[in-house]
Amino acid sequence: MPYHDPERPYVNYWFASSEGEDVEAFNKCIAEQAQDRLEQEGGACIMYTLFAKDFIKKVKLVLDLNFL
Repeated sequence: MPYHDPERPYVNYWFASSEGEDVEAFNKCIAEQAQDRLEQEGGACIMYTLFAKDFIKKVKLVLDLNFL
């Protein structure tokens, strides 16, 4: 790491990343056990995620009736 892809000559360097597509995948990837393993193996991690995807629980917003 980093690495070069000869099929993409205009990109100097590429980096591998772990995908945290949504909150479940993100939490699984950064779980304590996974971090311990990464440390034991002398690894490194670049994490990719979209914080907009399921990181906030959907709550039904209702106007307070006292406000009316």
